[in-house]
Amino acid sequence: MGTRHDGVWRFAADGLSHWGSRNGLPDDAIRTLFMDDEQNLWVGMLSGGLSRWHKGALAPFGEPEGFHASYAANVFADSRGDLWFGSWGNGLFRRHNGQLIPASPPGMPITTAIRALAEDQKGRMWIGTWFDGIYSYDGHSYRHYLLGNESPGNAVSSILADSHGGLWVGTYTGVLYFPQGQPDQRNRRQFVETKLITCLIEDKDGSILVGTSSGLYRVRDGTVSAVSGLPHPYVLSLVLDSGGYLWAGTKAGGIVAIRQDHAVALPGNVNAPTQPVSTATEDQDGHLWLGTYRGIVRLTVAELHAVIDGRQHPLSVVILGKADGMRSSECGGPSKPSSALQPDGTLWFATTKSFVHTTDVAEKLGTISPAATITGWTLSSDPDAADTETRTGDSRIELEAGQPDILFFFNAKLLSNPAHVEYRYRLTGYDAEWTNTRAHTARYRRLPPGTYRFEVQARAGGEDWTSPVSTVEVKQRPYFYQTWYFAAGLCLVVLALATQLFRRRLQLMKGRIGIVLEERNRISRECHDTLMAGFAAISWQLEATSKLFRDSDSSSTPAAQSCELARSMVSHCQAEARRIIWDLRDADEMTNLLSRALGRVLEANPLQESFKTTFEVEGEEQPLAPGCVHHLVCIGQEAVSNAIRHANPSRILILLRYEADSLSLSIYDDGHGFQGSEANSRAAATSAFP
Repeated sequence: MGTRHDGVWRFAADGLSHWGSRNGLPDDAIRTLFMDDEQNLWVGMLSGGLSRWHKGALAPFGEPEGFHASYAANVFADSRGDLWFGSWGNGLFRRHNGQLIPASPPGMPITTAIRALAEDQKGRMWIGTWFDGIYSYDGHSYRHYLLGNESPGNAVSSILADSHGGLWVGTYTGVLYFPQGQPDQRNRRQFVETKLITCLIEDKDGSILVGTSSGLYRVRDGTVSAVSGLPHPYVLSLVLDSGGYLWAGTKAGGIVAIRQDHAVALPGNVNAPTQPVSTATEDQDGHLWLGTYRGIVRLTVAELHAVIDGRQHPLSVVILGKADGMRSSECGGPSKPSSALQPDGTLWFATTKSFVHTTDVAEKLGTISPAATITGWTLSSDPDAADTETRTGDSRIELEAGQPDILFFFNAKLLSNPAHVEYRYRLTGYDAEWTNTRAHTARYRRLPPGTYRFEVQARAGGEDWTSPVSTVEVKQRPYFYQTWYFAAGLCLVVLALATQLFRRRLQLMKGRIGIVLEERNRISRECHDTLMAGFAAISWQLEATSKLFRDSDSSSTPAAQSCELARSMVSHCQAEARRIIWDLRDADEMTNLLSRALGRVLEANPLQESFKTTFEVEGEEQPLAPGCVHHLVCIGQEAVSNAIRHANPSRILILLRYEADSLSLSIYDDGHGFQGSEANSRAAATSAFP
């Protein structure tokens, strides 16, 4: 109810409550009230503007709530359902049946600092003090024990009652162990001497973990061993979760898993808290609550197990602070324990400004799933640039070629606590995975040409990603040299150049081969016209001389025999010369088909383009001996050469006629024949072989 001059009144099952200017409301003159879908009450005032009231996940417990202590030290929930509150300088308090009553031991100075609280298996409460020893409370009376080392420079820093009935007392000069379960100067042992003890815990195997300012130690069967791998030697807190995993907080920040005598750190990309953890407690729903120097962090135990075992990334984290009901976000201190769990599931934490406890809102964290929206973008690297574009409908972003930056803006409505909102985004086609952030911007630099889709999703911290995904299409235009048609044109140009280079090389090779063939043909012609002519003349002369010897009946004389030998040698030289000339003229592979051999010879003729050659084969062509092919090719080549040289023809016909027992080679031309001879329109050279 809003009043005109008396603020806001609330009537509920717990009675009537008031909120006015004395409680922080800017103005007592209320004009309007509105309750939104997140159960936030908006109060419009006459001169105080607009205020918002909501029930936080945490509720403070300090001076306004009836706890009259300047500094909270520790808190402990015993097996009877009572809460014990230790303070610095104001003694000890117990909350019994909802009533807070002083519980300082009789005779203890009220200014004594309460350093440690614990309960053994018999239900006795143990209270450790700065330099006044320890006290026990059995539900009826207190008993005082001195440890023998009380001094202003020494203190009881931690107390642990183990499962075997033993009592462990941590001090600034080591840990004392009393096997009988109560201090006894005649029956005690001391471990980790000269070390400042910060915390104690019993592991699932019955060994005792001792946290100190200079390392972590394990006491098993009277033997002390050091735990290696800690990120920092100063151990702040120890906790054993319901799954049997032991966790330690150090001054380096965050928590590490303790496995045997080695510490295993969480991976750096799992969104784990980085603030020093002074206390840790597991609730009844499988969450681990960490008290840090900057608020309370809630993690899921199952996710922690999966991460430390290498099965999951990242962690779901909920961070609670002043906006959730804390008067101070700094939790804990040197006193232990600084957090406790009541049987009804309520968690308590000691802070530098009184205590805080969870409310029913803490159980509903994440029930409202915020939906992310893309609010705009800018092409400047400055988030405050004046050229920011606001998204309208399903607009599409088109970036010009060479655009260096694009900055996306997004938001989600969670008015009760905007700091709880987590985002994840990705640019499909560019990002392989989602990127988690609590910021409201995402920057991309120098995108490759292509079409992308920017996606962003929101959630309340620590919950699943179930909200809708907001998207916007992004197209990065390419430079001209990055387009497909430029690449296709470049390929065509390269192909054309390669083809041209191939043709040029082919022509060059043909030219070189032609020069070689021409030279070989020239040599063969000169050999034929000179050497063979000389051999023929010598052969004729020797033949004539042999005939004279025969006619004069002198063939048996030595001179006649020498003449016959010389004629045989000349014949052999003629055959060798013909073979050499043939090899010079035809360097191609030998063939036993006359038509193929003649075709190659005619194609190699440099004057072939000045006349038309017609080649005809009648009958079924038969393979011939290489010698026959050689002689017939020479005859045909000579006939064609004579026709070209002397008749100047425009057409030459070469006719091969295969018969059953003979082969006829005929060459016809339409030239003018020899000078002085009878003009014929056609001359023929014919050679036939049986």
